[in-house]
Amino acid sequence: MIRHIAMFRFADDATPEQRQAAADGLRELPDLVPSIRGFEVAVTLGIEPNGADLCVAALFDDEEGWRAYIDHPDHRRVADTLIAPYRIERSTIQHAYPVE
Repeated sequence: MIRHIAMFRFADDATPEQRQAAADGLRELPDLVPSIRGFEVAVTLGIEPNGADLCVAALFDDEEGWRAYIDHPDHRRVADTLIAPYRIERSTIQHAYPVE
């Protein structure tokens, strides 16, 4: 399996409603993207002021499943309309799961 982790930091002027919409949009994806095998969305507690604001961890059977997710129209909609306009930083990793 492959685990995909993406972390986002939002611009200071991103409103609480915009941040919540991004998290809510991500949480809809497991019902819309067939290749997702596991999916978690986390919102920061705000303890680390320079840390990420939003994180997603997703599981896929293989690279093909991950690519299907990345290219899926519903993922693109969330990424392009609910996250990208408000984020200032993005970091991702894809790794084998479980970790050896």
